[in-house]
Amino acid sequence: MALAMASGWRVARACSCRVLDSTSSGRVEVMRSRFEATAAPARTPEEALEAVEAMRRWHPKANHVAFAYALLSGDRRCSDDGEPSGTAGAPILAMLDAEHTRDACVVVARHFGGKKLGRGGLVRAYGAAARMALDEATTRVHVDRVEVVVRLSVASASLLHHVAAQHEAGADPSTDTYDEEGRVTSTLQLQTDRLEAFLAKLKDVTRGEVTVLKPTKGTS
Repeated sequence: MALAMASGWRVARACSCRVLDSTSSGRVEVMRSRFEATAAPARTPEEALEAVEAMRRWHPKANHVAFAYALLSGDRRCSDDGEPSGTAGAPILAMLDAEHTRDACVVVARHFGGKKLGRGGLVRAYGAAARMALDEATTRVHVDRVEVVVRLSVASASLLHHVAAQHEAGADPSTDTYDEEGRVTSTLQLQTDRLEAFLAKLKDVTRGEVTVLKPTKGTS
């Protein structure tokens, strides 16, 4: 996954999006050409390509089977499958981005109706079919979270838990470890976009007497 710099902290790039949880379909007909679309969950490129092959089996007589996928991992790909460059896969991928949907593969099978649609017509048709399939899908909201590991004095542990609660950072005290110097190391999980504010507040209340072990500081 790509890394982002949040005030110097190296963390996974934040993503607040929809994640596909079910397979759905849509259909568009333009000038007798049928565009049959399927939106399928895909966590890996291999799963996405399995959805493409499944569509080919369902529509063995389709003239084109274009697709696009976008994953939480950052992997993304699109294919025009013989349509003019940029008229099929790209508008499908653009629809995934417009709908903020990840871990999804949208496949559109075109059955040619005898009349050419032109580049603009193809872009609109493939995009519309993709949107119809995505509109019917069951999704859930995904918000990136980051693991934070800090070390501070046992006397400041209560301050840590107070700040964690303010920033909705999940912590499991049973995983805390203690050393002979009276320090505790704690692991927390919180939304990536709250990292900067959380660490700033923690350093403030502890007067800087906290060591951040994870994530690490990066260089730009």
